[in-house]
Amino acid sequence: MKKNLLLLMLATGLASCIKQEIVPTPTASVSVDGGDYGQFQFSVSGTNIETYNWDFGDGAKATTANPVHTFANNGLHLVTLTAYGRGGNTVVTRSLNVRDVRGNATFWVKTGSSQIEVTIDNTYQATITSVYSGAPSCGSTGTASFPFLTEGTHSFTARQKTANPLSWKGDVLVTGGSCQTMQLSY
Repeated sequence: MKKNLLLLMLATGLASCIKQEIVPTPTASVSVDGGDYGQFQFSVSGTNIETYNWDFGDGAKATTANPVHTFANNGLHLVTLTAYGRGGNTVVTRSLNVRDVRGNATFWVKTGSSQIEVTIDNTYQATITSVYSGAPSCGSTGTASFPFLTEGTHSFTARQKTANPLSWKGDVLVTGGSCQTMQLSY
């Protein structure tokens, strides 16, 4: 009995001498650069981080430390970084107001002549060179496509390159990240 009690006392004494490792919780701070055409560079600085989980608030995610992300739409986006380490995780959220995502206007024809010159805002020109049986994709070959238009209403004129040309004029409303397709009808 004395022998068992002595062993128990020794085991208890040894257990109390074992040091517990203290694992620090990760720390993180986020910086953001850029913004041209909705593209941003995210950078993280911190300690004790092993993995990264970014949520850009628009459905896109990343797991690299310093990702580049391009937003498709203007507006307020909540960007969240969850930094994981052996000591747990830390969450950093940034509110980002995206303002420079550009839109696209694409003009096309279903019938008739395909040689139609389109001008946007009396500045940008492109020529329709193909006839489509249905609405083409934004920026398709043969359409008059105007990428990187700012948000807002843009005036356009269009004129056939023929002996007796038809002409069109009007406005197209462009919103950030969207593609507006306009059929020029005869």
